[in-house]
Formats: sequence, C-alpha cells, structure tokens
Amino acid sequence: ILHFNNFTKISLIKEKVRSFTLPGHTFIQVFADSNNSSFTAKGFYELLYAGKDSLLAKRTKKTQNLYIQGSPELKVFAKDHYYLKKNNSYYAVNNENSFLHQFDNKRKEIRKYKKQNRLNYKNDPENAMIKIMSYYNQLIN
Repeated sequence: ILHFNNFTKISLIKEKVRSFTLPGHTFIQVFADSNNSSFTAKGFYELLYAGKDSLLAKRTKKTQNLYIQGSPELKVFAKDHYYLKKNNSYYAVNNENSFLHQFDNKRKEIRKYKKQNRLNYKNDPENAMIKIMSYYNQLIN
C-alpha cells in the first residue's frame, strides 16, 4: 500500500493483520480449522454477518486467456464461496439445504420467515443468508 506521504510503498506482514475494513466491508483473517476437514483454506474472508454465529465469504477470481477469431481476450471468472462459523467450527455452504441444515432446531420457523419475507436463495443467496441468520439470532436470544 502507499504510505501517507504518497511516495513510499509499504507492505504489511499478513500474519500480523487480524482484520481490516474497506468502505462497507469488513475482512477478517481465518486460520485453517483442524476440527473440520472441509474448511482448510486460511486467508482473509469478508465478514457478512457477525453474531453468535458468523457468515463469511471468500471471493475468488480466475483469469483465462482465450483466443477469439485469432485475437487474444482475457476473461475473468468470479466465484463466491460461503462459510458458516458455528460453535467454533466452519461449515461450507454449497446450497440452500446445506445452509438451513445448520439451523435444524429452528428450521420450521426459518422456512415460515423466508416465505413471509419472500427471500429467494437462488437469486440472492447472500442477502437471504444474512437475513435468515439475523432472524435466527432473534429466535435463540
């Protein structure tokens, strides 16, 4: 990053940075979870929801060089991976069922809430998960 003097560049030591914020987004450093083999990737994750349980997103982008009609073109593919931190363990959220499975004790109430508020996981999974987690925290507190 650029030093405040706008001349000198500085590098942060990744291991010493626990979290940082950008306008409207908080990122936290997560270390591999030895309790859960499905979550082994350490790094920085966006904290989407923080409560008793947390919702994290790992945003990745990959590039691929393609040749279309003889001219090179760079394509960028973005993918978001979601993780739920519950009871100090991380769970991958691959679809709506894997997300709701973590709330089995209140699944009936959550389905009713989802229907009443017209939450559509397929069209907007991030928003649906955030609202469901907020509602779940209200139920258990």
